[in-house]
Amino acid sequence: MLLAVVARDIESVTSLDDRSTQTWLRELDQAAVVLGLEGASEAVTEKLLSKMSERVRNYITTEIELSNADAAEVESTRLEILQKLAGLAVAGQLDWPFGDKAPVDRPSPTRF
Repeated sequence: MLLAVVARDIESVTSLDDRSTQTWLRELDQAAVVLGLEGASEAVTEKLLSKMSERVRNYITTEIELSNADAAEVESTRLEILQKLAGLAVAGQLDWPFGDKAPVDRPSPTRF
């Protein structure tokens, strides 16, 4: 999980299940989604757009086409959204599998 954040590997989100993808998207600002998807692979773009309503999908697609963000801004935004994803995974709000599809290990809750 942390490797994807450190490497800023946006491709790792393609392994998210549908529920986790939707949970993550609800936590993201639409402007961040636009920058995060700018220049992303078709697999990443389709994965995220497929979980959006038609209205939001059209808005995001149009904004991506109109965006003229520089590469540094795109990379910075990708890091931020991957950090959000990692935070949600650590908090147990979603499953973020590794490349081998193994679930994220979470610490067991401590009972007092």
